[in-house]
Amino acid sequence: MADAQQGRVDLNHGPLPSGCRCSGFDSGLAAVTWAYAYRRSLAYPAPSCVYPRGPQRSRAVVGPSLGPWAEPRFSIGDHEVVPPITLTARARAVWESLAGVQVAFAPVVRVAVSSRSALCPPGWAGLVVIDGAAIVTAPDRDVTQVMQEALGTVPVATVTDVEVLASKLEIADMLGPATLAHLDREDFRPQHALAVIELPDVRHPELRRFLSRADAEDLGESGIEQITSPAFVIREHAEITAVAGYRDWPGQVAHLSVLTARHARGRGLACATASAAVSLALGENKLPQWRARPEASRRIARRLGFRELGSQVSIRLGNRQSTGRQDPSC
Repeated sequence: MADAQQGRVDLNHGPLPSGCRCSGFDSGLAAVTWAYAYRRSLAYPAPSCVYPRGPQRSRAVVGPSLGPWAEPRFSIGDHEVVPPITLTARARAVWESLAGVQVAFAPVVRVAVSSRSALCPPGWAGLVVIDGAAIVTAPDRDVTQVMQEALGTVPVATVTDVEVLASKLEIADMLGPATLAHLDREDFRPQHALAVIELPDVRHPELRRFLSRADAEDLGESGIEQITSPAFVIREHAEITAVAGYRDWPGQVAHLSVLTARHARGRGLACATASAAVSLALGENKLPQWRARPEASRRIARRLGFRELGSQVSIRLGNRQSTGRQDPSC
């Protein structure tokens, strides 16, 4: 009602009127910072809103000069329009918010010092690439300098590649790389072929029994014990054989987790339980995120409509390249 009173018009479900110039949307929206995205709460859908303005000719006002606090917009006749934030921009905003310091995805490697980075475990370096741009954090100035010198000229698209990193740095330990995929509501392909049951949370006794029998490596890879959503399960012969849910991340993100018993894989159980979890996330205006290393997990995400936008890896440098000192200013 408030939107109607302010003269706002939803343009998401129809063609743009003639005279609307939408070139430059991607370049403008790519510059959207976490502050802008968080201010809009990253709620889905992010509507296109038309604001009345004085009579003038149609003109685009989105472009490279978009400031960090500016809202990308363009005009249609005598109206000014704020376009919906893109999936890539939403995904980037989420990861920028986890860096612990102000960072922005860039087409070149710029290593930032951040001892509070949530891109990686404490004392490690975190590297994230989304749609041809990267952010990188390191725990102290020494590691930052080493990584900047080693990766400064590396093509951004390859900075999470294991062979590239190993050829440039002395790596003592590594987590990943993992593929990052995200989902727009319009792309969601729900799966309803199997009966899925909702349990209140991961602490349910029946679910705890299932998890206690799971392979430790599979359990850790899935992250299912960290979910904050209800747990969606499939039972076969009175036993749980698959479970899915999501963990709430900052910025209205639903980070998906799925686990299927090894003897029950390949029959669509993971896809069905994950579909139920995604449906709940979208219903609560959250951005579904799928992080995976195994190809089988990536196939499930693609079947549900997720788009692979990038990758993430965490590394810990060897003693000769890392002093272990953290910058007190971070």
